[in-house]
Amino acid sequence: MKYLFSTALWKYTIGIILLIVVSGAVLLTVIEDYIILMCVLLFQGIMLFLMLLFAFDKFIKPLHQAVRTVEELVKGNYRARIYHRFDGEIGELSKKVNALAKNLSELSIQEQMQSEQLASVINHTHSALLFIDERGYIQLINQEFLSVFKISEEDCQGYLYYEAIANEQVHEMVRNIFLYEKTIKSNLTLRQSVVDRFMEMTGVPIFNERGMLRGAVLAFYDITELKKIGNDAKRFCSKCFS
Repeated sequence: MKYLFSTALWKYTIGIILLIVVSGAVLLTVIEDYIILMCVLLFQGIMLFLMLLFAFDKFIKPLHQAVRTVEELVKGNYRARIYHRFDGEIGELSKKVNALAKNLSELSIQEQMQSEQLASVINHTHSALLFIDERGYIQLINQEFLSVFKISEEDCQGYLYYEAIANEQVHEMVRNIFLYEKTIKSNLTLRQSVVDRFMEMTGVPIFNERGMLRGAVLAFYDITELKKIGNDAKRFCSKCFS
């Protein structure tokens, strides 16, 4: 009896009880013998409850499991499955939900692996890289960028670029990329306490398949050594012709 008042069945159980009460009130006008009336209502109740349990095991329970599994998939739990075997159309639905869960799980694993590989490649490159989305929020940075600009990932990941990066030349480049939607190059000098650091900046707009701007990638190349060699060459040439 307790099973009939479970969360999944209590509404149907109350409906059957109300149906029995209404039937008793109707039959009371026809059957005067209370014993016979009670036997009829008892038989009716047993039959209805047996039909309810059969319908629950055959249809309602599988649908509830399918709904719960889909809800878990929506939440991102791709390990959720329907473990009970069912027949007919409900069984086909269960198989399709499990197949969907398996495909989503495999896709999630592949995306995670690709993301980890991309992060590894980005972090091991010698250029400082920065990705900004179309709203101006920093979505991706590498360790070289953090080292060059002397900031921590917690202070810039997910922040607006002009809040996280205190450099007006970088701000101007980002604004020009969004304004003109084309690749822009520029030079940047980072004033440091010991030796100034010279960088070459390249900003590339990122478009989606419909040609809409989705963000920008900025790459910073350290040209300090090249700048030093160039200055030494100029000084050497000036001495030669003096």
